[in-house]
Formats: sequence, structure tokens, C-alpha cells
Amino acid sequence: MGQSLSAQLALKHASVRAAFEPYRVLQGIELSPVVAASPVLGYRTRAKLIVSQQGEIGLYERGSHAVVDIPGCRVLHPVLLALIAALRERLASEAGAPAGLTGIDARLVRAESEREPGVLATLIGARSADAELRALAQWLGAQPHVQGVALRLQSGPAIQLLEGELGAVAGSALARDRLRADGPYHYATFGSFVQAHGGQAARMAQAIQSELSRRLGGLRGQRVLELFAGSGALGLELCQAGAELTLVERYAPALEHALRAQREQALPTLRTLAGDAEQVVRELLQRAEAFDAVIVNPPRRGLSAGLRALLPQLRAHAIVYMSCDPGTLARDLAQLAACGWAASRLDAFDMIPLSAGVESLVVLEPAAPAPLSVLFEDEQLLVVDKPPHLPTTPDAAHPSSLLERLQRERALPELSAVHRLDVGTSGVCLFAKRRADVHALSERLAAGDKHYLTLVRGVVRPKGIVRAALREAGKTRPAVSRYTRQAVLGTHSLVRVRPEQGRTHQVRKHMAAIGHPVLGDARYGDGPSNRFFEHRHALDRTFLHAARIVLPPHATRAGAELRLESPLAPDLAAVLASLRG
Repeated sequence: MGQSLSAQLALKHASVRAAFEPYRVLQGIELSPVVAASPVLGYRTRAKLIVSQQGEIGLYERGSHAVVDIPGCRVLHPVLLALIAALRERLASEAGAPAGLTGIDARLVRAESEREPGVLATLIGARSADAELRALAQWLGAQPHVQGVALRLQSGPAIQLLEGELGAVAGSALARDRLRADGPYHYATFGSFVQAHGGQAARMAQAIQSELSRRLGGLRGQRVLELFAGSGALGLELCQAGAELTLVERYAPALEHALRAQREQALPTLRTLAGDAEQVVRELLQRAEAFDAVIVNPPRRGLSAGLRALLPQLRAHAIVYMSCDPGTLARDLAQLAACGWAASRLDAFDMIPLSAGVESLVVLEPAAPAPLSVLFEDEQLLVVDKPPHLPTTPDAAHPSSLLERLQRERALPELSAVHRLDVGTSGVCLFAKRRADVHALSERLAAGDKHYLTLVRGVVRPKGIVRAALREAGKTRPAVSRYTRQAVLGTHSLVRVRPEQGRTHQVRKHMAAIGHPVLGDARYGDGPSNRFFEHRHALDRTFLHAARIVLPPHATRAGAELRLESPLAPDLAAVLASLRG
């Protein structure tokens, strides 16, 4: 990175602070100094590297598919570095890689503290080169420290390196691994997740165990639910301490390996549930199962919006959240705060020294729901800044609504919605304090001026008008929307849209009608673009924000127009920052 280690830790601390800064509800969280790693060289426990047809083994050059060879990589563990060097030498002796070889994935495993670590290696390539790749895999299996070799064969061009069918070729498909020398072992296999820095992973596990023990009054007999449990490394540690674990993981074989390790070591109660985390939690709630603590360690894109809404309903005493992305962590903590779960401190770990990456750990406990932002209020009207992922009015698919919360918190039983923003839309939202005022306020809104900010697929014209009638309540009704392009970001456009009416989904339907659907829109949008933005830019909802509503003066009173504005929601601002970065 070009700075001293202390400067690098300061930058990582600043990156977490910057991710949290836009969220008002997170300002009270104490950000502890980043826990330094040791060692900072030769630590990396896994290598996922590209292989060029010329035999270079390394990473893609930024912005291209040219492979940059890294023969002297300073962060790879010496055992991995030696194995990669041997493969590079073998490919050089054969004047390049076998046709179809595209990558190698190798990870360390530590069965016993006194032994050198072993390696599980996977060669990646085209199915058409099966015979050549198998021969190379047999050679790789005979190298020092290698305990097993697999092939990952791809039938066509792959978007990600680790796509394709996986099959063991040489040695063992399973190997014992440990977080710490005197801790329980778990089973690792080809392609299974492992933290980059073994020492830091052990420190985080110890921190989690200590925090839960302190908050729960010990771990023995405590019911702990771990989501995204992987091969169960952390769960088995907590089992050894006496907790009763339920592990949830999409990849069923990983859970089978965890159960095997638990049985072999005679550890306390361990239950496993294979499936999508959100769906499993929904089923647990239907069965009214209770837990004392919940642990989540999601991938970089964070928790799904549905899972964030479900977690508080488990009514645990604590939620432990491990995150490798400060941006999605901030987004998720903000929604959990709105649901009545708050953290007082964040502990950060330098999990990948000499990089910009940082791992965060927070423990949340029940608290009063974070207050809503009121934009305007008088004797008739209440205007709030609607958060995303919350329906305006009651919806069977969601446990609560903005209307119900406002009625309860502000003791306004007659409060009624003047208009309805979609679940995935944020921004200016109007409510009448009395049902008798809804009609008059609705007429003012219809005569007013509405501005939405949206990010759409493709580059739109600088400005335009969409005139397309829309079906609503079984009738076709006229609808007109005017738009102005605010910025071009890559191959997409930030647009301000002014719908002249308030038809259902008018902005979303009209932008889709001109071939520029709103990004993140699951109903009218483009599926591949939405998936890309979720994985790459953490967009987990429709990119639509009610930025401004201007109401004309009240018909029976003197006065000026009422201008109501909401700044772009922090999660959407983070998507724009990611695009610009």
C-alpha cells in the first residue's frame, strides 16, 4: 500500500468511519482501533490465482484480462508460495500451460500444531481439456504438503473463477483444520471458505466467545444459531465451550463435515440445517424456536433485506455480526437499528494486511427503535423520510409498516397515508393526521410537483418526456413523466423524474418502457443487471428515492407553497460512490 503499518491501520479505521458517517442512526457506535495482525508477511492461507496460456500464474491487471505474474508474492504463506513456484516451473518446462487450464485454488489446512500445514489444491479449466488436467493434477498431488487435489471443470466461459463441476482426483477430499492449536478441529475441503489470516481468525473467534459468555452469563447450555456457518469452525469452538449450536449453511456437505467433526470429538449438542439463511430463519420462526444468541457472517454483499427484517423476530439476547465490507455492514446495521437492535462498539481486525480490506465485529442488543426523521409537521400533515424495506401501509409480507409505527409512536390512531411509496422506495412520504383530511391533502399532492431520483440502466438522453397510458384499478389511465439526466456513471444514468400523475409504479413502468429500467427493480427491471449491481455495488432494492415534493398553497389559507425535501438515502449514495470508485 506504500504506507507504514500504522498508517495502513489508520486508513482502515477511516474507511469504516466513512461507511458509517452517512447513517445518522449509527453515529453513537464507538469505533475501536483496528487490531493489528501478526505476521504481516507470509500469512495468507489461500491462493486463488489465474493461469495464462504462457504459464504465468497471478492476478488480472486492473481493468483488463492480462495476467500479472506474482512469483515473489509477499503475503502468501511460504508453503503455498513454494507449491505455486513448483507449478510455474512445471508449466515453463512444457512451454506453457495445458490448453484449457485457467486457474488454481489452493488453501492451507492445519491438523496439528507441531506439523507443517498441508494443502488442498484445485485446478480449474475447460472440460475439453479433462485428460491433460488430470495428468497435471496427479503430478500436483505428489508435491510436498499436498493432501488432496481436485479438478473444477467448466463447460464454457465462466464469469467467476470458481464456477464449474468439482471432483476429487488425487489424495484426500477432506482434511482436518483448526482455528487455534489447542482448539477443536473442523473439516476443510476443496473450495471451502477460510479467513485470509489464521491468527486474526483465531482472535476474532476468541473475541466472539468472550463477548457472548459475558453477555449471556456463560456459554454452557446457551442456544446459539449461526447463519452462514460454512464448515463449522466457529460453531465447533462454541460447542467445545458448552453451547448448544444450530448451524445453517446453504452447502449441505459442509454441514455433514461439521457433524462428523462434532461426533469424532464428542462435543456437545450440534444441529445442522441446510438451506438459504432467510428461508431457514422463516421456518424457525414458524416453529416458534428460541435462541439466546444469533451469529451471522454473510458474504461481502451482506444480509438480504428479508433476513434483516426477520432476525429481530427471533428475540435473542444478542446478535453477533461479522463483516468483510464496511459499506454493507453500515446499511444492515441501520435497518436493524430501525427494528430495535443497536450496537455500542465496533471492533475491527486487520484480516488482510497490506491491502485495503478490514474485518469488522459488532454485537447488537435489543434497544428502542431508532427514531424516524420528521421532515414537516402541522395540525393536518405529518411528513417523514421513509426508510427503505418498510411498507408505507400494512402488508401481509412484512411484520410492520411505517403507518403502524407512526400511529403507535405518536399516538395518532387516525393517521392515514396520503400516498404510498413502494417497499423498496425511500424518501418524502405524506400522512394525514385525521382521516377527514386525506382527500384535501391528496388533491394538493395531485396538483403539486413530485421529483424522484433514480439510477437506470444505460445512458438516457439529457432530457425527455414519456407519454404512456398505464393500467390502474382495471382501467387504462393517461400518464406523463418528464426526466432530466443528472449524471452518467459508467454505462448507466442518474436521472431526476417528475411524474405528472401518481399512478402505481409510474416511474418504474415509464423508464422500463423507454428501454432504461430502474436498477434493482425486480418487477420491471433487467435481471442480469440487478444481480450484477447486488454483487458488485451492494444494491439490494429498487434505486428509487422520493427526493422532493412541492405542495401548492392551501386552498382556504394564505401562504406560500410547501417544499418538502429528502437527501438521497445513504445506501443509494453508497451505490453511487461505488460506481464512481
